[in-house]
Amino acid sequence: MTDVTKLLGSEYLAPVLKKLGFKKKGHVWNRSISYGSHVIDLQSSRQRVDGSTDVTVNVGVFVGLVWKNCWDKPLPPFVKEEHCYPRFRLGHLLADFDPKQRDRWWKISDSDVVGAVGSELSAYLLNECEQYFSGLKAVKDVCSLVESSISDLLPLERIQRAILYYHCGMEEEAKGLLQAVACDEYWHQKVGDVRTRLGVVK
Repeated sequence: MTDVTKLLGSEYLAPVLKKLGFKKKGHVWNRSISYGSHVIDLQSSRQRVDGSTDVTVNVGVFVGLVWKNCWDKPLPPFVKEEHCYPRFRLGHLLADFDPKQRDRWWKISDSDVVGAVGSELSAYLLNECEQYFSGLKAVKDVCSLVESSISDLLPLERIQRAILYYHCGMEEEAKGLLQAVACDEYWHQKVGDVRTRLGVVK
């Protein structure tokens, strides 16, 4: 992570997220909730020859029961964005989850630009992102969001969605997702393990 990106995180994002109840570790912030954690992650690209770099913000919702049933491991003491489901770029949220607008990066060419980008990202976190988080009061709200807005592309995401569906009473939908992923030989054993933990019969 470049010096300007560290400056962006410490001087602009960290104060806003601290006020919202997040705790920081490196470039990741966690906020504990009843069923897991809200997660914010600041990501930067490799610095270019001209010294510029691009940054983006990753957003995640960590649901403890999804983690346990997927991995059969203790809950991580501090949650990384890749531990979450659902997870997505801030730009995807700002685009109202338009599948054609999944990604958005902000260019920082020098320290003079940090303030403008920092102010913009801080406003998004304080407003759009916090409004999004505030609507996820229970696991069923996460399930509704996933069902209506999130397009899963990877087998692991479809497994995680199935776990979420199962715990929200959508058992047939969960079974269908797991069956579809199980057709992939690479994921067959993983699906079997998840079925066992959930108590799902094919």
